[in-house]
Amino acid sequence: MEGLLGRRGTDLLGPFEWESCNLLDQGCEFVGSPETRAEPLGASRLPAYLRVDLGLRKHWRIQVGDRDVGMSLFGSATNLLARRNILLAVIDPATGRRTGIEMRPFSPLVAGLEWRF
Repeated sequence: MEGLLGRRGTDLLGPFEWESCNLLDQGCEFVGSPETRAEPLGASRLPAYLRVDLGLRKHWRIQVGDRDVGMSLFGSATNLLARRNILLAVIDPATGRRTGIEMRPFSPLVAGLEWRF
């Protein structure tokens, strides 16, 4: 679990979109440019940040011949509460409308097997 209060950000002007890496469409991208600021750096107060993650890992040590081998099975899910945490805000120059750009969405189970020797 992670939470932050009193975060600061900078509102941007014009089109800007951020999509975090996710498993559903395997996308991660930025569209637009953060170079056009609507205000000085850190002038906006951002809402509180809260994220709850859950991860499990099981580790085994095995002797294979004269080698010590490690094997792990793991799984994790992030942002279990599907909270819409805000990264920054973008202001539409035509309407003046302020829109929050969200951070990482709920990510379903990520599982894997790790082998070390």
